[in-house]
Amino acid sequence: MNTYFTPVFKLLHCWFCAFATTSPQPQKGRTCSQCTKPAVLWYKGNWFFCFAFAMFFVPNFAFGNPPNLEFTCPDTLVIQLEPGECGTEVFYDTLTWSNTDILLDTLFFPPSGTFFDIGTTVVTLVGTNIFNEAQSCTFNVIVEEFFPNEFECPANVTISLQNQCSRNIGVAEIINLDSTGCIGNYQIMRLGQGGTPIPPGINAFDVGASFLVALQHIDSAFQCLAQVTVSGGTPPSILCPADITVACNVSLTPEALGTPDTSGCYQNIFVGHFDETTTTSCPDSIGFQINRFWVSTDPFGKKDTCVQTITGRRTGIAGVQFPVDFDGTSAPPLLCDNDLGWEETASPEVTGKPSFLNFPIDNNTGCAVSTNYDDIAVNICGAEYDIQRAWTVVDICNPLMTVKDTQYIKIIDTLPPLFTIPDTLFASLSANCNDSLVLPAANQILECSPFSTEIITPWDTLTSNGGLTIIQVTQGVYPINYTLTDACGNVTDSTSWLVIENETLTSCPPDDSVDCHFYFDVIAPAIGTGDFATLGELGLPSFAGNCSFGITETDSVAIDGCGAGIVFRKMVANDVAQSTCVQRIFVEHVSDFSAIFPADTSICTGPNGLNLGQPIFQDVDCEAVVASFSDAFVSEGTAGCYTLERTWTVTNTCVFNGTNLSDDIPFTGRHYLDGGDGIITYLQKITVNDSAAPVFPEGCDMADLFMPADSCRLVFDVPVPVVEGCRNVELSMSGSLGSEMGASVNLGLGAYQVTYTAVDDCGNMGTCVAEFEVLDTVAPVAVCKPVVAVELMTPVNPGDEPMAEVWVADLDGGSFDNCENDLQFSYSPDTMELRRVFFCCETGSYFVSLWATDQSGNKSSCSSIITVQENMSTCDCSDPVLAGTITTEDSTEINNVTTNISSPFGFEENTTTNGGFTANVPVGGDYTITPSKNTGHLDGVSTFDAVLMTRHILGVSLLDSPYKIIAADINHSGQVTTFDIVEMRKLILNIYTEFPNNTSWRFVPKSYVFPNPLDPWEEPFPEMIFINNVVEDRLDLDFIGIKIGDLNGSN
Repeated sequence: MNTYFTPVFKLLHCWFCAFATTSPQPQKGRTCSQCTKPAVLWYKGNWFFCFAFAMFFVPNFAFGNPPNLEFTCPDTLVIQLEPGECGTEVFYDTLTWSNTDILLDTLFFPPSGTFFDIGTTVVTLVGTNIFNEAQSCTFNVIVEEFFPNEFECPANVTISLQNQCSRNIGVAEIINLDSTGCIGNYQIMRLGQGGTPIPPGINAFDVGASFLVALQHIDSAFQCLAQVTVSGGTPPSILCPADITVACNVSLTPEALGTPDTSGCYQNIFVGHFDETTTTSCPDSIGFQINRFWVSTDPFGKKDTCVQTITGRRTGIAGVQFPVDFDGTSAPPLLCDNDLGWEETASPEVTGKPSFLNFPIDNNTGCAVSTNYDDIAVNICGAEYDIQRAWTVVDICNPLMTVKDTQYIKIIDTLPPLFTIPDTLFASLSANCNDSLVLPAANQILECSPFSTEIITPWDTLTSNGGLTIIQVTQGVYPINYTLTDACGNVTDSTSWLVIENETLTSCPPDDSVDCHFYFDVIAPAIGTGDFATLGELGLPSFAGNCSFGITETDSVAIDGCGAGIVFRKMVANDVAQSTCVQRIFVEHVSDFSAIFPADTSICTGPNGLNLGQPIFQDVDCEAVVASFSDAFVSEGTAGCYTLERTWTVTNTCVFNGTNLSDDIPFTGRHYLDGGDGIITYLQKITVNDSAAPVFPEGCDMADLFMPADSCRLVFDVPVPVVEGCRNVELSMSGSLGSEMGASVNLGLGAYQVTYTAVDDCGNMGTCVAEFEVLDTVAPVAVCKPVVAVELMTPVNPGDEPMAEVWVADLDGGSFDNCENDLQFSYSPDTMELRRVFFCCETGSYFVSLWATDQSGNKSSCSSIITVQENMSTCDCSDPVLAGTITTEDSTEINNVTTNISSPFGFEENTTTNGGFTANVPVGGDYTITPSKNTGHLDGVSTFDAVLMTRHILGVSLLDSPYKIIAADINHSGQVTTFDIVEMRKLILNIYTEFPNNTSWRFVPKSYVFPNPLDPWEEPFPEMIFINNVVEDRLDLDFIGIKIGDLNGSN
């Protein structure tokens, strides 16, 4: 047994497998498909992990007895999200932690690359050492939402319904997520009347409307407000009835020929139409064509149209149908009419006209048919007639085609006269009355023929319709018989009864009711002037028909201040009995006053002390009207700019009970009538601009502009900035772009300035200045001559070396730029590199670049070949030698290194030598020298190297040179970590045959000095040598070779 090493059996992590939650938990002995041997060490959740057995030797002097594994987790990882992010994938590559032993494997739960939401997540880290000891610890990953100290909503936002009838407003439509946090942590509410939050839905009825929305961050409670205006929506769509061909005489109404179907977001769509009619002349069989244009209009004025084509076909007169006879056989005769003559009673509108398909055919130019008639009327009696109506129908397109027919019509009077008379007549025995009275005429109600009247009394017979008759004044009740006979012999009669008694007064006028206006307009003036004739229109006492008396009237009034009460009319007749009537006229208060309210107005100072108008009252003769107002201030978002909402309240104290019960009735504009509850309210708006200057909420900055590729001028549309002011803001512009906002201007290179000036209707002014530049970022187009040939010139002075000088401008083959300016040429981006000089031994072809730079600093390049020839001079030239050694840090030569020597001009040579390289190269070239070796990965690598790496990582014993530190970077990550130990172990245990992410050797130029030997990656170190313009031997091109994994130089 080796006393320096102890054999250790251990389980090597092979793979892990995932099982569905419904699968049985994995048991020891189960096999992952990725595992080479069945061995389950541990499982967690739905994952289990397979390991393979291996044996290796652990150096006793490095570890002594197996230590207890102590494990310290990484510190809390805090990740700050970018604007708009709600989480992120978390990787553990950069985490560091400490442990007391070499770890064979580490596992994280959740795994690296898991998406973490905002908040704190606990991560478990499990580590296993080479003795199969496992320890775990936990640490926190805190994902913090990006949240600015404050955020602002735009003052005004226009949101489209996007051709939908309704939808919800999204957070991203209000605020720019590039400057805010996670969208899921914001809520948006629409503010209803009084600022009440309601869901953020919009629909078609919101189109054109504006309202406030509140955007709130849920966690911080920060919020902002935005004024939203809704646009878009689904406009009405209209589908016309099908085109139709009809007979020329049929009804053309929409009810007959169809109405369109409509669709859209609105229920109250107005649909109307108008017709365009085209008529044709004979002999065309088409009489007319109508284009019926249907238009649907939604509540916001959006329209849709469609067209229905109606074609009228001429029918001719062969199928004409004549109207029936009204002779008692085909159709009943007509009854005479009390108010119409026979012509109106038997009008064709009543008795019918010639028709086709049951529709009249006359007076229709589209049908090209003429109809007329002649009547012969014979009077039978009174209003009875026999009529012969001769119809003639003519086809205008074929005048020889005529049809005729005679229609027979009878008008009869079969009804007796219908009349009314009073049921009872009165006469008095008083000595103050007469022995005669006037009988009333019969009141004719219905009779179309002339009639005669006969009135028979007990004492006389009258043949007139009413009149004076003598009576025998004896108390009793007597019949008065009326008989009416019309001209066609129809008779009817009725009886009235005459009552003769002592009383002269037969009835008093009934009580009556009037409104207060009638009282003040009619009754009160009549009482005041003694105009009893006018008062008599309210009713007078009635007396027996044979009596006539004068009347004396006295009136008394009990009316309150609201025009309500009673008028008493006392009427006394001058008969013997002094007959008396008292009539009560009830006067009722009516609240029907109106008010004309002051107009809305705008003022340029505070409202205090200003007379901004008062209501004007009408029809208040019986009302007690008082007016008051209350003011509410509504801010418009600009200091000093607000609306004073003045609510006027006008009440009639006679009826108002404290409750507004009915709507006021608008007359016109600001004129309103009380609805009867004694109160009218009105909102007067007074817009106030108390020295608030207009502002530019979004500024007026203009970004720099850039020239197009094909021009040195550009067209720019002058923007119109958003201006907020009190009202009626006028915006003007001045400066180097002129004065027309929105205009298209043609600009060249240079700086520009624009001043916007906003002035409101009160003269307050705000300005905004914008400055921008028009820049040229288009690189010129460099055009080279393909080849420029030069000769080495014999020097003027003896002893000088032959040379050839080539100025870069000699390479230009017509370079150009989008802007016409002088281009500057150079051999490189450095504009001062203007020439190249070639000496002896530098003949040949050289690839060079011509760089063209314009006045704006834009550059481009092209390639050319300079051919240097030797014609008149003599030079002694041979190829230079490039050589160097390749050794380890301790100067040991490295065998089998391949050295690549290459040139951009096409030269390339690979040499495989021991301990160095040598090569002859063409003179004047630029060369890159790169050594490489990628064999023998395990050479010089042992567990002792792992021990040295562990001590270095733990800080026990640091590696003493940058080359050894580079050798310890097994995974080529640019640092030395425990991951490198794991990779080294896998190579030692033959899990790997070579390093997956590294070569077996790396090479650094020997001349390179590391700025920080303890951190060779402080700056990128070179792994090649570059030399240019080689004209002589270079034998000092040495490299130091680094064997990856060999930390003690055992290779």
